[in-house]
Amino acid sequence: MKKTTIYMRLVGLVFIFIGIILNFQMYIYEEWPIYLFLVLYLFGVLLIGLSYLMKPKP
Repeated sequence: MKKTTIYMRLVGLVFIFIGIILNFQMYIYEEWPIYLFLVLYLFGVLLIGLSYLMKPKP
């Protein structure tokens, strides 16, 4: 169970990182917002939050 929480946190960080990159890319190229960056960022935060709420089984 401990490995699952670690993997969830890492995948969450990857999603947050991708969301931040897409956000910067939107500002650099002056594109219209598609809010994909926001969805990815929130999904990453959700994964990290769920990993902290998961309790290890005894």
